[in-house]
Amino acid sequence: MSKTKTLPRRDQVAEADTWDLASLFPNDEAWEAAFRKWEKRISGYDKFRGRLGDGPKALAAALKFDALFDRAGEALGNYASLKSTEDQSNSNYQRMIGRFHSAASRAGQAASYMRPEILAIPQPKMAKMLADRALKPFRVMLVRMRRFKKHTLSKREEELLAMQSEMASATNKIFTQLNNSDLKFGMVKNE
Repeated sequence: MSKTKTLPRRDQVAEADTWDLASLFPNDEAWEAAFRKWEKRISGYDKFRGRLGDGPKALAAALKFDALFDRAGEALGNYASLKSTEDQSNSNYQRMIGRFHSAASRAGQAASYMRPEILAIPQPKMAKMLADRALKPFRVMLVRMRRFKKHTLSKREEELLAMQSEMASATNKIFTQLNNSDLKFGMVKNE
């Protein structure tokens, strides 16, 4: 009779058989340092509030800040997500992804004014602004954004939508955690 095979715990798997996340962060400590720095930058959205229509340079500065913030957030989120899916029972990585989602939700709330404020810029003024060289990297994005003007809510409504992001994903997170690490399935014996 053959011996029953069991999967090793995640911490028992050979490192060669795991994801190499060094291109994102060399270790958890580096992620933590980058996360703290990124989280502090959320308040940077405030300096652009009410100023997006001041001119092309002001709008370009806000869009550049947002793009760089998003890019840093993607690396943080991908690392935390991949680490948490490595081992759903590892509370350190569950906490890491939870902290990331919480900060990303706060960032979404802080940036929620941008789209309505950009869309409030009168079309003739926006046309002049789009002709400016400072907005060249963002021209396609801004033109596409203007197409959806009638589907964009007010600043307050957009902020309310941004505030619900954590709550809206809670049931899926709970199910995934329960299904992947908390439920213990017994052994099945065949004939």
